[in-house]
Amino acid sequence: MDYWHKSFKYRITPKRGPMPQMSSLIDAKGALLELPQGYLRRVHWLRAGHALLAASQTGRPIDIQWAFDTLVAAVDEEGWFDRHGENITTEPHRLDCWMKVKNPAVPDELVRLELMISNAKIVEKLTADINELESELSHRAKPS
Repeated sequence: MDYWHKSFKYRITPKRGPMPQMSSLIDAKGALLELPQGYLRRVHWLRAGHALLAASQTGRPIDIQWAFDTLVAAVDEEGWFDRHGENITTEPHRLDCWMKVKNPAVPDELVRLELMISNAKIVEKLTADINELESELSHRAKPS
């Protein structure tokens, strides 16, 4: 059974580049197939394609989340989330600059605090995902 019609929790909306908005595995599959020649040889697109295929075969929420995360990372690696072609999920100094441009009145301390809170939430989410995966693997390992 395939699960191509499973939806992501959030819509992926590139601001530039050749990819359309994606809200499900089937949308992402179509978008990957429309990438310019040679893009699928790039490591981040290979990783996203592998994750997408795994999610379509299992339909498990953790695999769908992995597909979502790798697609977001790949689109970001290309710089397609930002209208100026810069990455948004890496290099915190760029985020720091973006926040200052967006609101020059924000003090540096507040920008750093927001980054720390954001990073703490990411770590918390990753820890929860790892715990869920470990729990799932331990249930599989137990003999029936």
